[in-house]
Amino acid sequence: MQQRKEEAGLSAGGAPISAADAQTGLEDLLAREALSIVFQPIVDLENAEIAGFEALARPDASTRFTTAGELFDAAEALGMLEEIEAVARQKSLAMAAARPDSGLLFLNNSPPVFTSPDFARTIWRDIAVAGGISAHRIVLEITERTGHDLISTLSHRAHELRERNFGVALDDVGAGISGLNQIMSLRPNWLKLDLELISNIHNDPLKQNLIRLFVRFATLANMHLVAEGIEQREELRVLIELGVTHGQGFYLARPGEIGAPLPRAIRDVIRELRHDADARKLIDPGSVRVGSLACPSPVCDQAEAVGEVRDRLLRTASHAGVVILDGRRFVSWLSRADVIDNLATVSPCTPIGHLPLPDVPLAPSDLALPEALELVATRGDTERGLPIVVGQSGQIVGVVSIRDLLLAAADVHRRAPSHIAPLTGLPSRVQADRWLASHMETGDPCTMAFIDLRDFGAYNRAYGYDRGDQMLMCLVGLLQTHLVEGRPAASFLAHIGEDRFLIALPRSCRGELIELSNAFQRLQGEFFSSEDIAAGHYHDQPSAGRQRVHPLTRLRIICLPEVLRRISSPRELYNLADSLRLRDHFNPATGGDPIVLDDRRQPAKAKKRKGA
Repeated sequence: MQQRKEEAGLSAGGAPISAADAQTGLEDLLAREALSIVFQPIVDLENAEIAGFEALARPDASTRFTTAGELFDAAEALGMLEEIEAVARQKSLAMAAARPDSGLLFLNNSPPVFTSPDFARTIWRDIAVAGGISAHRIVLEITERTGHDLISTLSHRAHELRERNFGVALDDVGAGISGLNQIMSLRPNWLKLDLELISNIHNDPLKQNLIRLFVRFATLANMHLVAEGIEQREELRVLIELGVTHGQGFYLARPGEIGAPLPRAIRDVIRELRHDADARKLIDPGSVRVGSLACPSPVCDQAEAVGEVRDRLLRTASHAGVVILDGRRFVSWLSRADVIDNLATVSPCTPIGHLPLPDVPLAPSDLALPEALELVATRGDTERGLPIVVGQSGQIVGVVSIRDLLLAAADVHRRAPSHIAPLTGLPSRVQADRWLASHMETGDPCTMAFIDLRDFGAYNRAYGYDRGDQMLMCLVGLLQTHLVEGRPAASFLAHIGEDRFLIALPRSCRGELIELSNAFQRLQGEFFSSEDIAAGHYHDQPSAGRQRVHPLTRLRIICLPEVLRRISSPRELYNLADSLRLRDHFNPATGGDPIVLDDRRQPAKAKKRKGA
């Protein structure tokens, strides 16, 4: 045993140290509790606020250890992890209890300590001693780099602690070779992505695709995803665009005092990147978002007495349950029946947060209906009938019942044929009219662009309608790549009939539109024969009369900056676009500008005041 300790590679101050000296140093540290605790924020990337803090233990300068790595390596080698982690945990709990506004507290736990038979009892005792902090605020982190021999015990302990309302986080996800098995066994509430997956992710498409899989999995499994080790703005930008909900790293905030606010400059960066990411999403106004289905729900704090919550629910028969918060943080939702039934076994003065609470997801208000249905369908049998709680920017919007989700899905199914263009799957003219009407109301300063194919009917006659459909789908792909997924992003794209498309852009985007036209021209080899390309024209096949010569098909782009501020109906917009088409004198043979520009900008209409 002594030989194994000496061969453990122990060090202090960067220099090798004997096991005896290391043990003496650890015992001295424990006797003086010479540990400092710093807290690194975990940031909610959806509302630019701090969700909680991870407690990080550091040996004091008066000890023999200069880094946390040296300290915990020595403790593990000498079998003293439990004692060291106990001191760190007790100090962290006391500091967090003194700051009840600091959100969640993430506590690191090594697998041997976490699987100890006394761990649950010990942490309950530590919470009682600290006072002022509940299990709901505590997330217990365990590393993913765990031996197979501990998986079964870890899974049992994680289940036991979740039953007591603790959160469980799996750290270093993506670093181990058996990570997926551990996720399935432990069923954590939080997944913390290993920093190797995050480093330079903006330059690595393969990493981005892997994170997309984690985002999708976490959404369906009702888990929170944290990207660790964010050190660059570009890393943060990509993670927000991929849908990662939480972040941690030196770029966001360095370890410091618990409760320290997020720097204002970082909040502004997150909000800017969030706004850009939301703008890059193609908005289909026909898609139903859960926020539009949410019904108001009573809200209570987890410290409120069960009897008081029952009385509030009984006063309003329409409320099926109550949303439970810890401060502003969402905890769970409990049905009216469960609140009443629990009073048979607990005192009316019992805090509602002490009851067994179901695992109810908190969904963003812009979650699409299909994703919400999939989220419900992948729940366990005991949770499948529970509603979805909807939140936005840190506020509870309401609750959506399963019945309301199914009714909305049935309504969408009935309406779909008239709202979606069959060939392209894009919003149709009906949807475009609705979008235009709503944005005229607000005086949206966007640029509207009509895009169509010159002499498309002639191309269909010459090459056939199947080839014409292929050309249309190719154009849709270019629109998505250059304008919807590009920068700046389009906020709306519709297929309004035949070969005509309508797109809303945040500004004139002249350069992007010309590049779109050039990109389409570069693909002519896919649509025309080599002879026609060499000649620079093709012949159509009219039903009667002589053949006509047509230049190779090009795009026509009609651009109307800020037009929604000076028209009163969608029909007026279409008429204006048609009149501009008559002014189109583009000659493909001689080149020139493919864009027809209407630049008759006027200031937004003044709204009449009441009584004026």
